[in-house]
Amino acid sequence: MGFWEYKINNPNVMLASEKKLWNEIEPVLNGLLDELRVQGKIETIYTQAEKEDLLSAVEKLDRISEAHNTLLDIIRQQRGSTEGQRKRETFLKQTAEFGFNEQRVVFMYLALAVTVEVLSTELFKLRLLFHMKDVDFAVSHFSTTMSSAAQISWPKLKPYVDNEFRNSLSHGTWAVINHKIVLFKDAKLLPSSDPEAKMSLHRFMMRIKSQNVLYQCLINVLDKKAKSGFFMP
Repeated sequence: MGFWEYKINNPNVMLASEKKLWNEIEPVLNGLLDELRVQGKIETIYTQAEKEDLLSAVEKLDRISEAHNTLLDIIRQQRGSTEGQRKRETFLKQTAEFGFNEQRVVFMYLALAVTVEVLSTELFKLRLLFHMKDVDFAVSHFSTTMSSAAQISWPKLKPYVDNEFRNSLSHGTWAVINHKIVLFKDAKLLPSSDPEAKMSLHRFMMRIKSQNVLYQCLINVLDKKAKSGFFMP
C-alpha cells in the first residue's frame, strides 16, 4: 500500500447524490492545493517515519468504518422484505445470549456512526495539514489556518466541512428524541442554529456519508497530484 494511495473509493460506484457531491468538491480541492503551492505552503519532503505514522493515523477510520457498515447492513434490512426480516431476526436470536437486542444494536450503530463522522472530518483536516508547511499544525485551529493560507479557495471549501455537525457529535450536544437525531447549540441544550437540527436517521446517515466523501475525495485528489509530480521538490 502506497503512501499517497490509501483506500481510495471509486467515484464510479457511488450513489448519484454522492457522485454529485464528489464532482462539486473535486475542483475546489484542486484549486485549494494549487493556491497553497503558489503560496509556498506545500510540503515536498517527508521522512519514511512520517509516511508510516500518517498511514497508521488514518488506518483506524477504515477499520471503524468496516464495523459501522456491518451494523448498518443489519439495521437497514427492509422491514417489508421477508428475507430482510429473517436475517435481522436470525442475528438477534443468535446473539441474544450475549445481550444483543434491536435497541442495543441501533445504539451500537449510532456510536460507530458518530465516530466515523468525527474521524472523517478531523482526518480530512489532518491529512490536508500534513501536506502543508510553515503553518499552524493544530487540527483544532484548522479553519483559522486555512483562512490565512488559502484566502481565495478556503471560502469555497468551507461550506463542505460540516463543522457544526461535527461539533454537536463530538461535544455530546445531541440526542435521540422521538426517533429523530436532535442537535443542540451548547450545554444549555438550546436549539442549534443548524438548519437540520432535527433529522431522520436516514438524513443523519447521509450527512455522515457526505463528510466521508469529502475525505475520500481529498485522498483521490492528492493521489492524482502526486502522480503528476505536484509534490516534487
